[in-house]
Amino acid sequence: MKVQKEHILNLVDQLEFKFARVENTTVTGCWAFLPNGFQVAYGESACVDPENYKWEDGCKYAKERCVQSAVNKLWELEGYLLKVTGKTSDRFGDPSTGNACANTNKPKPHAVLNEFKVYQGKAIERIAYEVKPDEVIIPLKQAESGGPCLSEIAIGGERYQFAHFEPVNAGDFVCFLDEKDIYHVRRSVFEQRNYI
Repeated sequence: MKVQKEHILNLVDQLEFKFARVENTTVTGCWAFLPNGFQVAYGESACVDPENYKWEDGCKYAKERCVQSAVNKLWELEGYLLKVTGKTSDRFGDPSTGNACANTNKPKPHAVLNEFKVYQGKAIERIAYEVKPDEVIIPLKQAESGGPCLSEIAIGGERYQFAHFEPVNAGDFVCFLDEKDIYHVRRSVFEQRNYI
């Protein structure tokens, strides 16, 4: 999981800039906004000699500082968003809902595997129980020709039947999707998909 440089550059390309001169000074300010109106950065320039002040130069140098500040701020904001949600802003939907980025959740062709596509996963919450070392797993049905085994476990005074394709170990998880869809997930797989 990491913030992609291309994503940051895409956001920078979408920035809108507004300029203003501080009255009776040689200071020019530049503000950077995402298309949804969120202010990302500010930069300014100043000319020592009022005789040499030019609006165009003031805007140019203020914008340069503003863009650098925006790049740094976008890395910070996107990094934080990725840390707390597991995804960057380009994974939240389309711009018509106020998002600054285009929807890039559509499947894309895989770079190496012909006919395969890369699909973005959806962030979901899972209901799961961590199997304890002294837990008793009762086998109910053994696998038939590659199908799942069916076992039972007592959790919180209730008995739950769940499907599994491999032995259930302490530290693994029993995931509850609904009453008819309860299944085993190996700890290493669960850790890849969830924060523990």
